Order: sequence, then C-alpha cells, then structure tokens
Amino acid sequence: MTVVWFGGDGSRVLYRPVGHSKWRSVTSHMNSVVHVAHIEGLRSDSGYIFQIEGSQEKYQFRTLPSQLSREVRFVVGGDIFYYRNLDNFVKMNQVIGDDDPDFVVLGGDIAYTKGSKRAKKDRTWELNRWLEFFKTMAGTMKGKENRVIPMIPVIGNHDVGSHQVEGELFYEIFPFPEEGKSYRKMVFGNYLDLVLLDTGHTWPIEGDQTQWLKKNLDVDKAPYLFAVYHIASYPSHYNYEGAVPKLMRKEWSPLFEEAHMTAVFENHNHLLKRTKPMNGVVYLGDGSWGTSPRSMPKKRDYLEMVRSINACWFVHLTKNQAQIEARTSTDKIADQIELPPRRKL
Repeated sequence: MTVVWFGGDGSRVLYRPVGHSKWRSVTSHMNSVVHVAHIEGLRSDSGYIFQIEGSQEKYQFRTLPSQLSREVRFVVGGDIFYYRNLDNFVKMNQVIGDDDPDFVVLGGDIAYTKGSKRAKKDRTWELNRWLEFFKTMAGTMKGKENRVIPMIPVIGNHDVGSHQVEGELFYEIFPFPEEGKSYRKMVFGNYLDLVLLDTGHTWPIEGDQTQWLKKNLDVDKAPYLFAVYHIASYPSHYNYEGAVPKLMRKEWSPLFEEAHMTAVFENHNHLLKRTKPMNGVVYLGDGSWGTSPRSMPKKRDYLEMVRSINACWFVHLTKNQAQIEARTSTDKIADQIELPPRRKL
C-alpha cells in the first residue's frame, strides 16, 4: 500500500494488522509537495490500521486477496471534481463508499487543474485545488468501518499542461512505478490485470507506449483484463473521426481484440455509454462521475446505450463472471452487463 499525505512534521507511517497491538513503521520520502510511504510485506486480504507519525488520527485500509477467494469490487469513473454539479459529485462518492469497493480508478480529468480557463492560475491555486479535491474525497467516500478506499489515477487532458512531465503537480502528488511515466500495468493476484494508459497527454499514443502495450498484452494470462484511459476511441460526444480516436483505433484496438480484453473503460465525453461489441471488445464510459452531463448525441451505430446522466461503473468480480453496473448518483442502476473471464480460474 502507498500512503501519500500533505503537510505535518511526521516522516513515518505507523501501521498494524487489525486486532494486533504491536505497531510497525515505514519511513517516507518527501518531494516539494507530499510525503510518500510504501508499505510492503503485507498479508493478502487483510485489514490494517495506520496513522501518520505525530497525528492521533487513525485510519484503516484493506489489502486484496492473492486469489479470487471472495468477490473483488472496484469502481471506474472519470471527469470527476468539476466546478459545477458538486452536489452530484458528493452523492456519487457516497454511492461508491456504500458499495465498499476494494479500490477506485480515477479515469482522468481528476481535479480540473489545467486547461485554457485555468491558464493564468498559478501553482498555489493549482495545489489548493488538489487539496480541495482530496479533502472532499476523504470526507465523502468511505468504505465500511471508515475504511480508506485506495485511488488509482489515470491521466487526463485537464491534469497536466501540454505534453509536460517536469514540474507538473499531477506527477508530484501521485507516485508511479517509473517516475514521470503514467502508463503501466497493475497485477492483482492471479485473477485481474489493469492496463492504465496515457492518451497522448504526456506520452504519445504511438511508438514506445504502443510497443509496451503489445509486449504486455501478448503475455498476459489474467482471467480478467481491463484497460482504462481518458480520451475515448469510440466517443459518445466528440468526433468519431477526430485525430486521437482514429489513432487509438489504429494502434490500440487491434491489440485489445487480439488479447480478448474483458472490457475497456473510456472517459472524456461526459456521458454514460456502452458500445456494441467491437470485434469482440466492449467499450464502457464515458466520463460522467462529477461533471455536468452533455446533451444526447445524434445516433451512432456503434453505441448500444447512451444516456445524459452522472454515473460510474461498478465492477464485481467472481470466479464465474464480471458483473458490471453503471450506477447513478442516486444509486439507480442505469445499465449492466455480465462478462465471462477470458479463461477459467
């Protein structure tokens, strides 16, 4: 587990298994913005209590199982902490917390700190915006027994400046396996792999990233395999013939099809969508966690379902199926699909 925190004089995280009294500790490192501590050697499918050195406040987290011995839950959504529609954002967080997921995937455009409307804002304003986002998430999205729900970030166009890594708060706040590289694969035991991609925000779609993607998908044996990224290759609002969607369909979609990807999660369009199976792959989206939903598009033949509502995708994994539901900020099921594992567990 990685713990990130702002401020304070403490340099260590104290932690212990739930039900144990002996504390262990791990030392953090600090960049110009945050403390980062990596806790290793944890037991699978176990609860832990932790606190920051010097603080009296205690928190809990839960690790995932190494095998699919219980239902594993996660939530995917993008376009999150927008400037309007904050009531729906808070309500969506509460719906997520009530489901008690093991983790959430933030599908880009997380705190809306970049873009033409914010071009004249300084670094202090941007940092305060991130702090406001995290405070709101901490206060409204909690699992059972006040458990902290881990967040896995994916990069979006409103998270960084134009093709920049150096000096970007996004890369200072969120630690990545390779510094400055937002695309990576996360492996969860023997049952789930997530491929998290950069749709041209700091790394080009073609070239190194596509070669990395092909190499990883060629050898991937996980029963459940999902991709998550920001800009949609099968958009519900933006132009289907746009340069980025066309490039993604050229470079990435054939790799998804060859790998028999379980499903792909897209964002950026501020609608709820599910495509028809595109050469066997279903694309889910489309970035409406906390934004103001856009108006309904004209008919697009590749869309099986599209709605102008706030929603996130809730994924429940068992050995037999992935049950995937789109839930609204009022906890209504707006859409659902069941997908089998690529191979038996």
